[in-house]
Amino acid sequence: MGIGNKIKVLREIKQLTQIQVAESIGISQGSYSRLEIGETEVTYSKLKKISEQFDMKPEEIIAFDERIIFNVMNNKIANGLQINNQLLTADEKNILKVQLELLKIENTHLKFIIENLLKK
Repeated sequence: MGIGNKIKVLREIKQLTQIQVAESIGISQGSYSRLEIGETEVTYSKLKKISEQFDMKPEEIIAFDERIIFNVMNNKIANGLQINNQLLTADEKNILKVQLELLKIENTHLKFIIENLLKK
């Protein structure tokens, strides 16, 4: 899946319109549409602005894999979550590991903030 398609899927998950995202990054809706369908290259500066609009990090957008997200949502089982009913590729495992590490770091940071707020 190309970066433009990842951005489109994430935009739809976040329930944002092309116009909303385009305005937030300072381009026209038409230019943004070409970005999503891959006619225009996604520069890092645009990716950074889009990631801010999505409340994500650029690397999270790059690593995003809708198959994992939707399969986790749809394959709930009694003792946990089942991903895909099949073996993950090495790349998919690495992406999940990176995403898990990012969540752990964010969790630690949020705990630190909460603890400091409770001390005040």
